[in-house]
Amino acid sequence: MIKYEQIYVELKNQLQRLKDIGIPITNLSSHEHIHMMPELLKIFIRLAKEYNIPSIRYIRDDRPAGKFDIAELKKRFILSCFTKGMGKVLNEEAISHADHFRGFLDSGKLKEGALIETIKSLEEGTTELASHPGFLSPEVLNRYRFHMDCEHELYALTSPAVKRLVQERGIKLTGYREFLSGK
Repeated sequence: MIKYEQIYVELKNQLQRLKDIGIPITNLSSHEHIHMMPELLKIFIRLAKEYNIPSIRYIRDDRPAGKFDIAELKKRFILSCFTKGMGKVLNEEAISHADHFRGFLDSGKLKEGALIETIKSLEEGTTELASHPGFLSPEVLNRYRFHMDCEHELYALTSPAVKRLVQERGIKLTGYREFLSGK
């Protein structure tokens, strides 16, 4: 049985530790996006208010840049179960979030072509892009196959073609701190 008060205490301790060492917290999210589960979202909102954290990641309406497959259909279904009332709750609680979200459905396979298609399809407003770029050792890759293509994602994010497209379209790249100060 899940003991939500214990989850609250653990997350509060983690946030307090960050605050104590001087790390500014601009937004809340969670591994595997479990904060989207209604009972956990309540805890995240409670902590956001207690720690004056203005934003919580809100994943919804993502569109894959690549080809449709059954795994994407499964992800879309799961996503739809949790996003149904999340935006309404965040807005009622005055918790900020990006206007759009991309990258969830392409997670782990965001290659240059997919990123270019994503950029070309951006709507007006602020879009949060999820990605997992990096260089991983063989030992890590053997344990965490999900991040197998992290080097492809790093290349996509830093490729000259992507940089050129971002510049041509006048897209401003930003982090949460800048995003929140501009709203």
